[in-house]
Amino acid sequence: MATENIGRDKEDEVRTLTAEYDCDLVESPPDDLVCKICYCLSRDAQQTNSCCGQNFCKTCLERFVQSTVIYNNICPFCRQANFSFVADIKAQRQILNLMIHCANKELGCTWTGALRSLEQHLNKSVIAIKDGCPFSEVQCSSDCGVTLQRRLLEHHLNTGCQLRQVSCEYCNIKGSHRWITGEHQNKDCKKYPLTCPNCCDTGVIRREEMKKHLEVCPFVAMACPFSGVGCKKVLRRDRTSEHIELATIQHMECNRDSILHMQTELKELQRLLEIESSQLKSTQGSLKETQEKLDAKQGELDSVKQELRSVKEEFHFRLEETNTTIQQLQEQFECYVRGGTISSTLEQKSNDSNYMISSQCILLVKVSDFQQKRRQHEGWYSQSFYTSERGYQMRLYFNVSGIGKGRGSHVSVGAFLMKGDNDDNLTWPIKGTLHAQLLNQIADSNHVDINFEFGGNAYAYTKRVQSGSKSSSGCYCDQAVAHRLLGYNAGTNTQYLKDDALICCVVAFIPFTSL
Repeated sequence: MATENIGRDKEDEVRTLTAEYDCDLVESPPDDLVCKICYCLSRDAQQTNSCCGQNFCKTCLERFVQSTVIYNNICPFCRQANFSFVADIKAQRQILNLMIHCANKELGCTWTGALRSLEQHLNKSVIAIKDGCPFSEVQCSSDCGVTLQRRLLEHHLNTGCQLRQVSCEYCNIKGSHRWITGEHQNKDCKKYPLTCPNCCDTGVIRREEMKKHLEVCPFVAMACPFSGVGCKKVLRRDRTSEHIELATIQHMECNRDSILHMQTELKELQRLLEIESSQLKSTQGSLKETQEKLDAKQGELDSVKQELRSVKEEFHFRLEETNTTIQQLQEQFECYVRGGTISSTLEQKSNDSNYMISSQCILLVKVSDFQQKRRQHEGWYSQSFYTSERGYQMRLYFNVSGIGKGRGSHVSVGAFLMKGDNDDNLTWPIKGTLHAQLLNQIADSNHVDINFEFGGNAYAYTKRVQSGSKSSSGCYCDQAVAHRLLGYNAGTNTQYLKDDALICCVVAFIPFTSL
């Protein structure tokens, strides 16, 4: 019964090693090698070791065990409960030694051998021509994509494979059969035989000689040599001479018509030439007139240049005068030497280049590096000064970028009280006005007045300084002068900012009691 089952179902496998091959047994196998569940040759044979000792397929037993709820875990053959099983190595070896026919028996293979040798015989993974079953299907070793029986492979490689290496029969270049018979011979082979595309009687022509042949081929269609004068005849090259002899009169008429046409065109060209000549003369006249105008303009330009030179000389003269005036002003500033009205303490501080003291004012303050201070919003304090020989001690504060209402648009100036030597003998809180001026640096006029009112009120900046060197607050003029007025102004002849510096003069302090 086991042999009949194997015959009916050739797709059953003996074990994992031979699972993919179909085969027929030469003789019926022993009954103890047949699975008692599927009644086929046992696959990966397993033996019960607690009851009857029968052989089963491993997969059949695993499926049977999974259904133990139904069968109450009894042996599938002897029905004993709680059975167990192990791999039957001896039975597996016997199965692999069984004699079988080749799986390609129906195709004509007469091989018989042990089941363990079947895979080596079929040798599907090896494409060698003489190894393995001649009826096994293999891939072409040239990777052309063809699958065929091993016995046909050699003939295929020699005669049928498109990728087999061959030589061109005309130029002996080697390559694949597909390339030689395709792209090479259809396009590239210079010795490939062709026939004249004009179907002349020359016969076979090599591709490399075709160009020269077409230059002399008698069947090439060409225009009549007199096509340039009007003959529209198109004929074969070998019939050109005959056509010229037969159409002589026609060609002469064509020549005559061509000459007449050329004469007409020549007259038209002469007419156009005369027009162009007339236009050229007119253009020459216009050019001459234009040249005269340019000469006149050049004369005017020379005159303007002369005037500019005169203006330049006048400018340099005025500039020298201005420099002289500035030098004189600087000399006047230097003449502001401190007189007997200022204490010897201030005279020792007047050597600083930013401060000058004269008999005409209390203190001259030079605020240098204006643009840098403006960019950095930097405040700057002047040297201290006394309002009189026994007066109050103060100093000025400058913020060129502006504070308060003058931020970003004006120069702000403040006056701060300081602890002085005369404080015990002075009236407090301070009452009076400190007068200062921002000097016009190009003329002795139009100075900007800056007044600081110390009104004697309860403000901190009017009280005597008790601790520290100066008051913590001051009297400010937030909008002393607008930034837009600092530069040179020709209309008012003013320039307060010059050489990146401002000059401020402290004029006087006038107590209210003296008013």
